[in-house]
Amino acid sequence: MTGTVKIALRQPIERRSAQTGKVVDSVAELLLRPLKLGDLVAAMDAAGEGGKGTMTLHLAARCCGVGAAELAELGIEDGMEVMDAVAGFIPAGLRTGTAGST
Repeated sequence: MTGTVKIALRQPIERRSAQTGKVVDSVAELLLRPLKLGDLVAAMDAAGEGGKGTMTLHLAARCCGVGAAELAELGIEDGMEVMDAVAGFIPAGLRTGTAGST
């Protein structure tokens, strides 16, 4: 996938003030841009060994500009839509683990 993907969230992300706890911002839609190599490297570093779910979460966070902790709080339907969109940006060889012909 080469273009951006827009996802309207069923349950918006609410950002709250650390001092008051009041909602100061609400994110109702995510605009995911195509991934860059730096996104993959940073997500792999953040995930550590065997952390594919964490890696995908960090990729999503980097390509839509929302924190990974905020994305982790999405409902399962919104979360799966985001994860599917991110997977669409990843080339097939990286998704399947094929290294190509030798």
